Order: sequence, then C-alpha cells, then structure tokens
Amino acid sequence: MIYIGEIRDQETAEIACQAAQTGHMVFTTLHANDTVTALGRLIDLGVQPYMVADAVSAILGQRLVRLLCPRCKVRYKPNPDVLRKLNLPVEKINYFYRPPEDTRDRRDESGEPLPVCEKCGGTGYYGRTGIFELLEMTDRSRDLIRCDNPNLNAVRYEAIKNGMRSLQEDGLRQVIEGKTSIQELTRVSK
Repeated sequence: MIYIGEIRDQETAEIACQAAQTGHMVFTTLHANDTVTALGRLIDLGVQPYMVADAVSAILGQRLVRLLCPRCKVRYKPNPDVLRKLNLPVEKINYFYRPPEDTRDRRDESGEPLPVCEKCGGTGYYGRTGIFELLEMTDRSRDLIRCDNPNLNAVRYEAIKNGMRSLQEDGLRQVIEGKTSIQELTRVSK
C-alpha cells in the first residue's frame, strides 16, 4: 500500500496513477466538491484520461455535519415546497428537526435568564458525523473517461444508475433521521 498525503500537482498525480497501474493500492486525498469532480480534477492537473480510467478504483467524498443536540433540537413541520424541491415525498415526511433559536440570551417572563443547555452551550449542536459519497469505477465509467474529452456528467449518470448516493442524498438521510438539520446540510454541501 502507498499513502500520499495530498495530490496538488501533475507530477504527484501521475506518480500516484502509475503506482496504481502497477498493482499498488494507493490511498490519497484530493480537494474536489464531489467524487466525479475529483476525476475531472485529476484530468485538469494534466493526467491523461486513459491513465485516470485505468488507475482509479473508487473515490470517497466526505463532509462533516454538526449533529443536533438531543436535548435542544426542535421538531417542526417542513414546508411542502422545500420537500418537493429536495425530491422528498411530501406525504411521507411529517417533521424535521432544527436547532433552537439562540438560547444564550433568552429570558423568562420575569426577565430572569433561562438556563443554557449544559450539553451544547446553547448552540443547538453537539458533535459531528460524516456524510459520504462513494464512486466505484465500472467498466462503463472507465470507457466514458478514456475518450479525449470525457463527459463527467455521463460518468455521474452512470454512477447514479449503479447505485451511487450523492453527498446531499446521504445528508438528507441524516436530516430525515433527525440527526442534523436541513440548514446544516445546506451549509456543508454548498
């Protein structure tokens, strides 16, 4: 196995691809918005598309989202238009969760400060979890990359057809399960 801290230039990218083509398992990082964009990034760095197609086995995209505080999270009915925009079934989703309004300056009727949650300090979030996108290379996706001017949208469509779940879809699963908020997912997956 070969570990490369990060691919930032053509030389490092080509060496990583050459090592992968000779049978080594290569693990590395690369800055990209999603998995398919990472393929494009390697090509933009100057690696030949055929080399990328032959060298890459899979790409894992990941982001960290903040988890809602289990003591503070507030249940609410999501706007049906928002659900439709997210391609979620309006009739099946009854509620989402969100953080409370800023609790650090809240006061009761007499003007006394309300206690701040000891777990999250009034932020509404406590801890983090990952959302993931895994692109597994197939013979068809390799063929789509090998051409002179690869169509990355076709690669994305092929991956989705084969079951790839996008970062946003994995994040929506976390939202539906009440683990994070739609606002947090939107912030992280811009």
